[in-house]
Amino acid sequence: MPTVMRRRIAALSPECRTLLEHAIKEPFIPAPEEMEDAMCLHESDYAFLSKKNQLDVPVDVKKAYEKLNTPEFRKYARKMSWLSQCLDFGEAFYGVFDKDVLRKMFNVRKGFHISEQELEKMCNEFPADMTECHLEAGQRFLYSQ
Repeated sequence: MPTVMRRRIAALSPECRTLLEHAIKEPFIPAPEEMEDAMCLHESDYAFLSKKNQLDVPVDVKKAYEKLNTPEFRKYARKMSWLSQCLDFGEAFYGVFDKDVLRKMFNVRKGFHISEQELEKMCNEFPADMTECHLEAGQRFLYSQ
């Protein structure tokens, strides 16, 4: 589903998206320092690693990503990826934290600013299986499940 793919790929790290784009152009063997990100792509089923550790992308994923990869998507992906990092930090550092704390973390990065409404929307769009932190509708606190 394009909407599911949009949210899931947007939440990946920039390094994962770079590997995906490289593998879309041509299959390759990731460097040892890229293997963790390659495994993330493999586990997401957007790419696969052969027995010889070659990273390849299925044709249907290539076609869907080529349609998806617009300037608007890349802007959205930068925000979702940064949100992912903020959620990971919030979970590790706080466990339970107010959404205003998450907003402050998000806005600390140069060039990033998010309103409370946009933050709630992005938290609701964030794939539930890609974070331990969740924001219940109408609530102020994010908590780790």
